[in-house]
Amino acid sequence: MKIVLYKWGSNSETLLKKTLTESGHQIIECSTKCKHYTRDLELAGELMNMVHGVGADAIISYNYFPIISMVCNTIGIPYYSWVYDSPHYTLFAKTVGYDCNHIGIFDGAMVSYLNDIGIKSVMHLPLGSDWKEDIPVESEYKCDISFVGSLYSDTYNYYENISMPDTIRERADKYIECHRFIYDRDIPDTFFVNDKNAKDTLLTDELRNILANAGLLPGEDYTEDVEYIFRASVLEKKVTVDERRILLEQVAGKGYDFRLYTGSDLSTLPLLKRANRGYIDYNSIMPVVFRNSRINLNMTLRSIHTGIPLRALDIMGCGGFLLSNYQKELGEIFEDGKEVVMFRSVEDCIEKIDYYLEHEEERRQIAHNGKIAVGEKLGLKEQLNKLLVM
Repeated sequence: MKIVLYKWGSNSETLLKKTLTESGHQIIECSTKCKHYTRDLELAGELMNMVHGVGADAIISYNYFPIISMVCNTIGIPYYSWVYDSPHYTLFAKTVGYDCNHIGIFDGAMVSYLNDIGIKSVMHLPLGSDWKEDIPVESEYKCDISFVGSLYSDTYNYYENISMPDTIRERADKYIECHRFIYDRDIPDTFFVNDKNAKDTLLTDELRNILANAGLLPGEDYTEDVEYIFRASVLEKKVTVDERRILLEQVAGKGYDFRLYTGSDLSTLPLLKRANRGYIDYNSIMPVVFRNSRINLNMTLRSIHTGIPLRALDIMGCGGFLLSNYQKELGEIFEDGKEVVMFRSVEDCIEKIDYYLEHEEERRQIAHNGKIAVGEKLGLKEQLNKLLVM
């Protein structure tokens, strides 16, 4: 096929183009910045001219862009999008039901949720990994433990930065406390119900006002789901913030050779500030960090309910040892203790760090097994082909 690849700055777009080309497709790139997800007429016009000019058969992108769906629906060609962010609010755009859409989503729970509210143009498609060979061994990046990622100590920690009544914040505090470091079981969600265990419609109205004042409602081009937005943006984001800070401070205080790679503001977290090496490039440095760290930590964003985040697959594809929080699909696809290692609490994580730092050969074997398994079970080419035949 002739495929227009829409490039918006995703870290994996270069690899996506390479994989598509190696599969025999002709790729034409469009890198024009999207100024509005649903109303960017300039981008829409450019894509239409490009599709007609080259005779393109389809458009593809990482994540879902409603404006691209509109273009494909108008022209009558498929739009393939592979979603790897969570939450991803453009999935609530009214365009999502167009017949042109072929949307792969890496989080199975999100697919089930969208299906339940009537969105059928989505399929569960775990992300793919490409083996990375010839990653250099560099002493500069050798360490016992590393974590690469955000601590959300900025405006995106909405819990800390938006205004809400004390009654709502008290409910939020209880939710956050109950969900922190609970990975392998569902907790009855009492936040959105009243004393009679029925949906609290008055609360929903209050949350709508809170989100509107914070600029977090997506607008009239979208199907509004106030509860989902508040849970994912505020509650689950705060759970993630707390988990990463608590666990990483425990690790940083144990005397390990621990490296943190983040661009987050750590001015109020002195232990983590001392361990921080700053932001690193995804393509050039991050594979080296994963390969040279004896243990690579993954702490999944809590709005990802069951899916495997890209960080985990990148670690495995680089031949790194992955120590991750329990994640349902990670445990279904890979064997815990043989291809990956998962923890279920702070204490469990620390115990497993100590064990695998002392058992070097076992650690190396698990890292090797993980690299082989991720290529065999979630190879990028094979996963991408599933999207293209959707």
